[in-house]
Amino acid sequence: MHLTEPFTPTLALTITYISIQVRPKKTSYYNLYSSRIMKPTDCEIALEKPVVLLYGSPIDAAGAALRGTLILDVKKETKVKSIQLKLEGKVQVSWGTVQTRIVDDTVVNNTLTIIEPNSTYVLPVGQSAFEFEFRFPGHLPETVWTHFGQVNYCIKAIIERPYILRDIRVKKAIVVKRFPNPNDTDIIDDSYSVNQVYKDVASVNIQIPKRSYVLGETVPFHIKVVGKAAICRVAFRLIQNVNLCAAEATSTKLIQQWREISNSAVNCQEFLLNIRLPKNDIFQPDCTTKYIQTSHEAMIIVSFDIGGKVECGYVSFNIGIVHKNQEDESLPVYTPIQIESDTLPKLPSYKEVAVHSYQTCLIR
Repeated sequence: MHLTEPFTPTLALTITYISIQVRPKKTSYYNLYSSRIMKPTDCEIALEKPVVLLYGSPIDAAGAALRGTLILDVKKETKVKSIQLKLEGKVQVSWGTVQTRIVDDTVVNNTLTIIEPNSTYVLPVGQSAFEFEFRFPGHLPETVWTHFGQVNYCIKAIIERPYILRDIRVKKAIVVKRFPNPNDTDIIDDSYSVNQVYKDVASVNIQIPKRSYVLGETVPFHIKVVGKAAICRVAFRLIQNVNLCAAEATSTKLIQQWREISNSAVNCQEFLLNIRLPKNDIFQPDCTTKYIQTSHEAMIIVSFDIGGKVECGYVSFNIGIVHKNQEDESLPVYTPIQIESDTLPKLPSYKEVAVHSYQTCLIR
């Protein structure tokens, strides 16, 4: 018997790859979604006033009306199922080395329905305006921003679209400011003077024309030193005290922040120190909300030359940091009157010495 090798057939295959491009039809999902979608830029929340103003304490304030208009601008007729506006206010407080969230509360959450849900409403071509009004209660806290806690408000517009179209959501921040009650006769913002003696060798007297100022405003400190010691340097620090409260006041924490705004050499015993309070920094106007309270101190550090040895003393006192009055922002632009040089009044002579970008020392 003879054995032979098994027969193994060989088959050669040739595979040809064919590239086929399929163009989507005009009625495809992609074009339906992109051509009819309503963009967020077509939706605008226009407020009647840029700031909500509250007058008086949270107990006494009457509240305010938050009015505005929701403007929708579409290029073709657009179907919507519902339109709602939401007024939201949130408080967040954190402290500790890892910034542990202590408070995360919602202080207001109101909804205003412009078009009822599951409706079939068609927006016409062009602009459609829907006026709205929210009642803003006076007991709500004002807007607060610190590194450790914030109180923020916003209005959200939600336009619900039918079928597979994406809903449109637009948000606009709201600023709330609180001012003292203008009818409160107990509020007096007159001049303030403080006097302090340093080691029985020098008496420092500081005067300012009022107690409350706006961030960005210049505060004129009139400083007079009387005694045997000669003043050689003056520094100014603005201190902010932030008192944080946990939910239901179970715990509190006091945090102190400060900035040294000026530190310059001085060679006179009586001078005017002009300090411009910083804006857009760590400082928040005074507030007394339930969760966050802020107050401020002015500290003037005086260096004396006592028998050839430099020693430092300081004067510290409370200073009010308040919101800018909205009426001040609408004043007309000042136009100076041209006066002939011969008619200019005679001014007393002063010697002006620039000692820092934040201050000017006037020597009599």
